[in-house]
Amino acid sequence: MTRVPLSTCAAFADSIASPTDTSVAQRFDVLYKMVKSGEYVPDLIAFNAVVVDAKVIEAITGQERGQMLNYLRITIRSRSLFFKWHQWK
Repeated sequence: MTRVPLSTCAAFADSIASPTDTSVAQRFDVLYKMVKSGEYVPDLIAFNAVVVDAKVIEAITGQERGQMLNYLRITIRSRSLFFKWHQWK
């Protein structure tokens, strides 16, 4: 996994701050065997293309990656971005 400098993250956050380029309240049906089993509301979809997921966890594991792959399938998107914050003790 590549670490991105904080200044790059801040620049990215500033670039997606425009309400015309982001969507916070989109809702997606979760289907199981073509029957609606729930609903997914993403944290953020930037530029109508990038699913952004914010987490407060120690490390991004296979579980989070698998979850993001499911989010991409549900939203019919191909790009994602994790924002991971470490909770100080």
